[in-house]
Amino acid sequence: MTLPRKLCLVKMPEGVRLAQQPVESLCTLRGDVQYVPVQAIRPNENLLTGMQGTTLEIIADLEPRDADAPGLRVFAGENQWAELRYNVDCGSLFLNSFRSGRGDFNASFSLACEAPLPLEEGSLGLHGFVGRSSVEVFAIDGWAVLSGRAFPDEGSDDLELFVIKGEAQLHSLTFWPLASIWRNKG
Repeated sequence: MTLPRKLCLVKMPEGVRLAQQPVESLCTLRGDVQYVPVQAIRPNENLLTGMQGTTLEIIADLEPRDADAPGLRVFAGENQWAELRYNVDCGSLFLNSFRSGRGDFNASFSLACEAPLPLEEGSLGLHGFVGRSSVEVFAIDGWAVLSGRAFPDEGSDDLELFVIKGEAQLHSLTFWPLASIWRNKG
């Protein structure tokens, strides 16, 4: 756990479930907001070209439509990235750090995690945080949460929205650079 979180109960179709959400005070770390307009996400097109960061808060809503694996890459650079992808066939969210830099320092270091995640009215809503060596994602108001580590090379700080094949629809994407919690308040 790299972020302070609050625990709460949420009503789901299956019943009441325990959820995790980032604490509200994290918004005090936000820098200038950036918006990405509504548009289609197609293979081999990156709607986030020129957008970078290694400490970010990202809120996104996308509709998979006929795409089989829409997602977001962070810490992207030459042949490396950490990837958050929605597997439409399995109905699951997958965080993969296999290509995110160094990960061979310990055989038990986990580079991937997955959580079942049904779409809400055909849409995927995500609230993510990228730290210098971490990725944390909260979906469905914190019912599904994925946390992973990444150790990217210097300069691997690009962002990418992608689909493997097919087309997805970006409904909204908002992100903020985040200041360090350790900043000097004097």
